[in-house]
Amino acid sequence: SGRTKVEQYYNNKLQHWYTVNPKPRSIENFRKVIADSYSDEAVFMNAIRISRFSETGAYILKNFSFTEINGSEIISQKLTRDELPDFVKEKFGMPAKLVKKALEGIKELKDIYD
Repeated sequence: SGRTKVEQYYNNKLQHWYTVNPKPRSIENFRKVIADSYSDEAVFMNAIRISRFSETGAYILKNFSFTEINGSEIISQKLTRDELPDFVKEKFGMPAKLVKKALEGIKELKDIYD
């Protein structure tokens, strides 16, 4: 019917989906969704997700789980909250001070796939 449906699966389970409606809409139609996404309980305000891609691989951080992909080699490791600022600086080039400040506002990290 002129729409596109996008589905995201994780471990063969549908996690997120939305339907794209090509009809133009005003920002007012999205104001509540945008405001809700900044609430203290919102998953995206309580999760860390950083990805960096290159021609040969990627660095992917999901909360305290880091995955490095280099060609066909995949290396994964778990990190602690205290390790995160310096680790993010090393792997992603983001200032450790900024990461520490962001972590201060997160009491408990949430997984978007739970």
